[in-house]
Amino acid sequence: IVSHACTYGNGYAYISRNNAGQVTALTPLDPRYIDVKMTESGRVAYEITGGSFQGALTSEEVLHIRALGQVGLVGYSPIGLARETIGLGLAAEKYGAAYFGNSGTPSGILSVPGKMSDEAFQNLRRSWEKIHKGSGNSARVALLEAGIDFKPISITPNDAQFLETRRFQVAEIARIFRVPPSMLADLENAGSYGSIGELNRAFVVHTLTPWARRIESEIKSKLLPSAGDVYAEFSFDHLLRGDLETRFKAYQTGRQAGFLSANDIRAIENLDPLGEIGDKYLTPLNMEALTPDEEPDMPEEIRSLEIRAVEDDRSRVREQTSPAMLDTLERLARLESRAASREHAKRDDTTFFDWAEDFFLGDYQRQAFSLILPTLETLARGLSFTVQDELGAEERIQLPEGTLEDLARRFATRRSQRSLAALRGSGNLANTIAGWKTRHTADILDDELRRAEGAIVLELFRAAGVEEIRWRSPEDSRNSLSDKVVGVGESFILQGDNVTETDGSDYPVRTDIRHNPYRSGDKSWIEAVR
Repeated sequence: IVSHACTYGNGYAYISRNNAGQVTALTPLDPRYIDVKMTESGRVAYEITGGSFQGALTSEEVLHIRALGQVGLVGYSPIGLARETIGLGLAAEKYGAAYFGNSGTPSGILSVPGKMSDEAFQNLRRSWEKIHKGSGNSARVALLEAGIDFKPISITPNDAQFLETRRFQVAEIARIFRVPPSMLADLENAGSYGSIGELNRAFVVHTLTPWARRIESEIKSKLLPSAGDVYAEFSFDHLLRGDLETRFKAYQTGRQAGFLSANDIRAIENLDPLGEIGDKYLTPLNMEALTPDEEPDMPEEIRSLEIRAVEDDRSRVREQTSPAMLDTLERLARLESRAASREHAKRDDTTFFDWAEDFFLGDYQRQAFSLILPTLETLARGLSFTVQDELGAEERIQLPEGTLEDLARRFATRRSQRSLAALRGSGNLANTIAGWKTRHTADILDDELRRAEGAIVLELFRAAGVEEIRWRSPEDSRNSLSDKVVGVGESFILQGDNVTETDGSDYPVRTDIRHNPYRSGDKSWIEAVR
């Protein structure tokens, strides 16, 4: 696949899955027979016209490693872009083979006085080539008779700078793929011996790493979208290891700074551990860490900055997850719009509602579950790091198994019930369904992200052993829930109670509130009471 990407600009593989949706095989596809297109709905499609697979495949069915491209659908062929450079190299190769194959000495003209018959001409040519053609016959003495004269006409290879051209072509073709000349045994263009190590590191950073990132991101997107902590990553540590003196100086810095132990260092060097004494970390004399039960008194302005930092960190996670959540909501909107439009056109109202009950409580919920689960997993990965920082935990906090699946089922149930309620309460089904076609999912994006965030953070707090949580609201919207403290798993407010809002009005909540938000447009969040 990588060789295809480096030559054709695109490497493809068909992704085989079993009935459970798990990846079972990757089959390389011939890039010469693949045409990548953008459909009217904005999806990427792959049309295959030859090879073992033929037909159309969706983006989810194809692993696609791209080189640099104009619009991102396909990559440019490095060979195609550099065809003139490669052609010149092949021409020099062909010239050199022909030159040495024809004796390694300049060609010329055999001049004969008068006119020769065709038979005499062919006899002279055959006898001359028999004696002088080929590198094994170079420098042999030529015996000429009957007034025959030899006149050389070709320029020498030195005049044609043949050797310089050959050396230049090695560097030119290496430059196409950012390969240091030293890796092709061309030490004349590699500089000094000491610089070769830096060239090798540059090869990792500027050549291997960009390709590795492309492959990693494609694997994460297509093969491991819901794998939790399982991920794909290339490790180039063995290529970046410095010389003995450089490595030991780095170890000394890490040991004295307190983030490497003797056993950590020995493990990197493939040495046996020293036992318990090797697991101890040094603490610099001018630094002191707080014990877990010590928390200094904090001025209100600093506490305010800390609160704002928590919201900023979570906001960044929401921004990173926003495209995936928006795609999920849009695909669900298209799903329900197409299905409802099709069925309403061929049914009366009674049979349409019978269909809607089956569809929204069955197939729709199953598809909503499968669409939202990868998005929740992405959001949970980001939030686990922010909650770890908020709590000062030494290790990453893990959600209990099945937590995200439960949240995905609740999301699917909530979305299906809202759509069913819209149909039941509609005075004009055709207008309601037509409105779904232009539904602006971006309007509910922030609410869905904050609702998912609140549920995940609550479970992370519970997994970390937090006992109490506090409701936080922005300064410009301090409602009656702000600063309220409850136990983890307890409700901030019960169904039927009211939340007094900033304008003095009461908002009746329709369900128990255990985490943010309590309504659409609410920007609140929850934090741990430590």
